[in-house]
Amino acid sequence: MLSMGFSALDQCRLFVSEDVEETRMRIAQVMQPHRLRPRGRFSNYRAHMDFVRLPFVGVGVISFGEMVLELEEVEDYHLIIFCRRGEARFTSAGRDLQSNDQIGACFAPGEPVRGEFSADCEQV
Repeated sequence: MLSMGFSALDQCRLFVSEDVEETRMRIAQVMQPHRLRPRGRFSNYRAHMDFVRLPFVGVGVISFGEMVLELEEVEDYHLIIFCRRGEARFTSAGRDLQSNDQIGACFAPGEPVRGEFSADCEQV
Protein backbone atom coordinates (compact mmCIF):
# COMPACT_ATOMS: atom_id res chain seq x y z
CA MET A 1 0.00 0.00 0.00
CA LEU A 2 1.25 3.48 -0.90
CA SER A 3 1.52 5.30 2.42
CA MET A 4 5.23 6.08 2.63
CA GLY A 5 5.83 9.52 4.05
CA PHE A 6 3.38 11.54 1.96
CA SER A 7 1.79 12.90 5.14
CA ALA A 8 4.78 15.28 5.23
CA LEU A 9 3.21 16.94 2.19
CA ASP A 10 0.28 17.97 4.38
CA GLN A 11 2.59 20.78 5.50
CA CYS A 12 2.74 21.98 1.87
CA ARG A 13 -0.97 22.57 1.25
CA LEU A 14 -1.41 24.84 -1.78
CA PHE A 15 -5.14 25.12 -1.67
CA VAL A 16 -8.49 23.79 -0.53
CA SER A 17 -11.42 24.56 -2.82
CA GLU A 18 -15.15 23.99 -3.01
CA ASP A 19 -15.29 25.01 -6.69
CA VAL A 20 -14.33 22.80 -9.67
CA GLU A 21 -13.20 25.69 -11.89
CA GLU A 22 -11.01 27.14 -9.12
CA THR A 23 -9.55 23.66 -8.58
CA ARG A 24 -8.71 23.38 -12.29
CA MET A 25 -7.12 26.82 -12.38
CA ARG A 26 -5.03 26.25 -9.24
CA ILE A 27 -3.73 22.88 -10.47
CA ALA A 28 -2.97 24.42 -13.90
CA GLN A 29 -0.80 27.08 -12.22
CA VAL A 30 1.46 24.34 -10.83
CA MET A 31 1.25 21.73 -13.58
CA GLN A 32 -0.16 22.83 -16.96
CA PRO A 33 -3.46 23.83 -18.60
CA HIS A 34 -5.99 20.98 -18.74
CA ARG A 35 -9.69 20.21 -18.79
CA LEU A 36 -11.37 18.97 -15.62
CA ARG A 37 -15.03 18.04 -15.37
CA PRO A 38 -17.17 16.10 -12.91
CA ARG A 39 -18.02 12.50 -13.89
CA GLY A 40 -21.19 12.34 -11.87
CA ARG A 41 -23.35 14.37 -9.58
CA PHE A 42 -21.92 15.28 -6.25
CA SER A 43 -22.63 17.58 -3.37
CA ASN A 44 -20.32 19.02 -0.76
CA TYR A 45 -17.49 19.24 -3.30
CA ARG A 46 -14.09 19.73 -1.71
CA ALA A 47 -10.68 19.46 -3.33
CA HIS A 48 -7.13 20.01 -2.14
CA MET A 49 -3.58 19.98 -3.43
CA ASP A 50 -0.34 19.65 -1.53
CA PHE A 51 2.84 20.32 -3.50
CA VAL A 52 6.57 20.71 -3.05
CA ARG A 53 9.07 21.51 -5.78
CA LEU A 54 12.53 20.00 -5.43
CA PRO A 55 15.43 20.28 -7.87
CA PHE A 56 14.23 18.69 -11.14
CA VAL A 57 11.06 17.17 -9.62
CA GLY A 58 7.72 18.24 -8.19
CA VAL A 59 5.80 16.01 -5.79
CA GLY A 60 2.16 16.58 -5.08
CA VAL A 61 -1.00 15.05 -3.66
CA ILE A 62 -4.32 15.93 -5.29
CA SER A 63 -7.84 15.00 -4.27
CA PHE A 64 -10.68 16.35 -6.40
CA GLY A 65 -13.34 13.66 -6.41
CA GLU A 66 -14.98 11.83 -9.29
CA MET A 67 -13.52 13.70 -12.26
CA VAL A 68 -12.43 13.39 -15.86
CA LEU A 69 -9.06 14.99 -16.62
CA GLU A 70 -7.91 15.69 -20.17
CA LEU A 71 -4.49 16.91 -21.28
CA GLU A 72 -3.88 17.56 -24.97
CA GLU A 73 -0.33 16.47 -24.25
CA VAL A 74 2.03 16.28 -21.31
CA GLU A 75 4.29 19.30 -21.64
CA ASP A 76 8.04 19.03 -20.95
CA TYR A 77 8.05 16.58 -18.06
CA HIS A 78 7.19 12.98 -17.22
CA LEU A 79 3.91 12.60 -15.34
CA ILE A 80 3.77 9.68 -12.90
CA ILE A 81 0.52 9.04 -11.00
CA PHE A 82 -0.10 6.67 -8.11
CA CYS A 83 -3.31 6.57 -6.10
CA ARG A 84 -2.94 6.68 -2.35
CA ARG A 85 -6.65 5.91 -2.13
CA GLY A 86 -9.20 5.02 -4.75
CA GLU A 87 -8.31 4.39 -8.35
CA ALA A 88 -7.89 6.00 -11.74
CA ARG A 89 -8.13 4.77 -15.31
CA PHE A 90 -6.25 6.39 -18.18
CA THR A 91 -6.15 6.35 -21.95
CA SER A 92 -3.01 7.63 -23.61
CA ALA A 93 -1.42 7.07 -27.01
CA GLY A 94 -3.51 3.94 -27.64
CA ARG A 95 -2.83 2.48 -24.19
CA ASP A 96 -5.29 1.78 -21.38
CA LEU A 97 -3.70 2.12 -17.94
CA GLN A 98 -4.88 2.10 -14.37
CA SER A 99 -3.52 3.38 -11.11
CA ASN A 100 -4.30 2.35 -7.55
CA ASP A 101 -2.33 1.78 -4.35
CA GLN A 102 -0.42 -1.08 -6.03
CA ILE A 103 0.34 0.23 -9.52
CA GLY A 104 1.02 3.61 -11.10
CA ALA A 105 0.85 5.12 -14.55
CA CYS A 106 3.58 7.05 -16.37
CA PHE A 107 3.19 9.47 -19.27
CA ALA A 108 6.00 10.94 -21.39
CA PRO A 109 6.22 14.46 -22.79
CA GLY A 110 4.00 14.84 -25.85
CA GLU A 111 1.54 12.10 -24.87
CA PRO A 112 -2.16 12.97 -24.65
CA VAL A 113 -3.83 11.86 -21.41
CA ARG A 114 -7.44 11.23 -20.48
CA GLY A 115 -8.05 10.07 -16.92
CA GLU A 116 -11.12 9.12 -14.90
CA PHE A 117 -10.76 9.28 -11.13
CA SER A 118 -12.92 7.54 -8.53
CA ALA A 119 -14.77 9.68 -5.97
CA ASP A 120 -12.37 8.60 -3.19
CA CYS A 121 -9.18 8.96 -5.24
CA GLU A 122 -6.23 10.76 -3.73
CA GLN A 123 -3.40 10.78 -6.24
CA VAL A 124 0.32 11.29 -5.74
